[in-house]
Amino acid sequence: MWVGIVFISIFAVMIGLTVNYKAYSKMSGEMGEHDQLNQKIQSLMDENLQLQDEIHSLKTDPKVIEREAKRLGIPLGGK
Repeated sequence: MWVGIVFISIFAVMIGLTVNYKAYSKMSGEMGEHDQLNQKIQSLMDENLQLQDEIHSLKTDPKVIEREAKRLGIPLGGK
């Protein structure tokens, strides 16, 4: 009788460990993916800020406008 109880207990513990290990593995993978996505979001936010600064410079700084016009081969009418 004790053998049956021990066997059932060991079996239940093994099933519990298997289920918990599978859940832990999946959670670890999702945490890694979450970190990668957060890094990508941060990178895109940084790029967005740089582009916003560039847009602001192109709208307001005459030297930047002149430099870009020359780069594109657009003649400036003011000179």
